[in-house]
Amino acid sequence: MPAEECDVLIRAASMGLSHRAIPGTSAMCAAAAANIEGTVVQRCSTSWGSELRIATPSGVVAAAADVSAEDGALKVTAASLFRTARPLMRGQVALPQ
Repeated sequence: MPAEECDVLIRAASMGLSHRAIPGTSAMCAAAAANIEGTVVQRCSTSWGSELRIATPSGVVAAAADVSAEDGALKVTAASLFRTARPLMRGQVALPQ
């Protein structure tokens, strides 16, 4: 995958196994961290803004988060995950003539 198609590369473990992509909650947390100055994700990412394109073994996952400062504390006001539609099943049924 070309580097320009993603902002950061993340490998995630879930229940002791390497995840095929990245859990949705982890993707949204990474998007929030990418918008907080000094975090590991922010320092490793090539993006600054609401959307983060995460390279995973299964392709690119896009997530976003809005982070604001309120009374000196950081607050994540929204987080979202972008998914594409894909077929979940294909099948054939034999019908009598």
